[in-house]
Amino acid sequence: MTTKIIDGMRTLKAVLFAAILSSSVGWVTEAAAAKSFFCKATVDQGNSPISLSGPLVYDMGILGSCTDVQYAGFNYNSKCSGPAQTACSTKASGDADFNSAAFWCAKGVPNGSTIRAYSAVGPPEAPFGKGRYKAVQTKGVLINKPAVINITYDCNAMPGTWLDNPSAGNGGHARCVKTANTSPIVPPAPPWTSIGTSWQTATGPAWITDGSGQNIWYGVPAHATTTVVSAAVCSWQ
Repeated sequence: MTTKIIDGMRTLKAVLFAAILSSSVGWVTEAAAAKSFFCKATVDQGNSPISLSGPLVYDMGILGSCTDVQYAGFNYNSKCSGPAQTACSTKASGDADFNSAAFWCAKGVPNGSTIRAYSAVGPPEAPFGKGRYKAVQTKGVLINKPAVINITYDCNAMPGTWLDNPSAGNGGHARCVKTANTSPIVPPAPPWTSIGTSWQTATGPAWITDGSGQNIWYGVPAHATTTVVSAAVCSWQ
């Protein structure tokens, strides 16, 4: 009877030991696998950026991980930091989008912004807070200047019209206007009231009473001439 009890206890201990060992190995494996190398780029935020999310961020993906079990524990961030920075720097050096001024201009990055690549070590659920991401490479200062244009309007020699330049009153349109009725309205109509098509939004002919309410104006879009003063510039400084 005693022998059976001892053997039973030995078996139980062996099962428990195997379970603990399996759990420990699993924990080490999961912890090691979670130490991924992240690589992102954005407008310069210093050596330890506060945020790496939003439309101005370019995610260059997961570039590897620390898989050696010696990195298990709470100090993996410091031990894996070097390999992560190297991987991210190498990726940035050969990444077409990271090195393209046009890519960053299309994202809407402001003129004069410095573009940098940053590396970090997982796990993915860790907060992207200050100190986690480290600057590994600076691409340069972006020049992003929109084109400067000048628009002038005229009535293109349409007889009997005068030019009404863009204003809030005509919905921002430029119109060539003339009086449409041959005699004043009696009694006066409500002033500045569209007749049919809205004067403010019409892209073609439109009618409206004038400020006195005694006349009807007829207007058509004015002729526009666009001159490029300076072309758009998108490049690296």
